[in-house]
Amino acid sequence: MKIYEILPGKLLQSARTHQLSDAEVLALIERYKVTAVVNLWHTPDPRVQERVKWYEHVSLPDGMIHTHVANAASILSVRVAKEINEGGCVLVHCWGGKNRSGLISALALIALQGITGAEAVSAIKSVRRGALVNKFFVNYLENTYHERRSDSGNVGQRENVDS
Repeated sequence: MKIYEILPGKLLQSARTHQLSDAEVLALIERYKVTAVVNLWHTPDPRVQERVKWYEHVSLPDGMIHTHVANAASILSVRVAKEINEGGCVLVHCWGGKNRSGLISALALIALQGITGAEAVSAIKSVRRGALVNKFFVNYLENTYHERRSDSGNVGQRENVDS
């Protein structure tokens, strides 16, 4: 199974982990120091769940992006960005490692780096050829996140407030 390092040592993207043996799952987690996994495929993988700090299984459809899909993706991407900001490494996967995982990875890049949706799509595609071919996901990213943000980089971190 090929691992795509969207942000080396921080954000990884792949196809489903179910195709790996137990030894390969352990080797993957150890090699990349994976602390969290987001599984967007319809079947959970308890072998992975037992070996990471947190494991999120959300079966997202790979099609039109309805409100519930956008909301779930947004929540997941904030959690991914928070884990990365805390020094973790997150593996995001779906069945083929292209669209649903690309959507979450792109949203995490937007949260972490303040880039536009178009820039995030380009960044994902530059690492994972054939990713984000779902036109609904791409349109959502490009149209919803069309401006750069200056408040990126501290997602999930508390600000110090002097009293």
